[in-house]
Amino acid sequence: MRADALLTLADSSPRTYKEALNAPDKELWLAAIKKELNSMDKLQVWEIVEQHGNFKLIGTMWVFRLKKDHSNGEIKHKARLCAQGFMQTQGINFEKTYTPTGRLNSL
Repeated sequence: MRADALLTLADSSPRTYKEALNAPDKELWLAAIKKELNSMDKLQVWEIVEQHGNFKLIGTMWVFRLKKDHSNGEIKHKARLCAQGFMQTQGINFEKTYTPTGRLNSL
């Protein structure tokens, strides 16, 4: 695949949730969003809590990408929901952090 073709794929991806909902391929973006939310729910990524007092809720941002499957040339719509962790303050919003790390023998 040529570099300009990859650039075109990246340029045509929505930059915001609103853009994804207004895109001509809106249904494909909604399916990608649903797939991401179902995956996060299955993996128990979050816990629903009530907001109390001065505690800030951590914001999120959707990231959208068109990706080409190299085996069959099919273009896939990918959506990722990212937490804005930079809004947290240690000792106030969190105590510990965890990063999933693969073991060498599982790679």
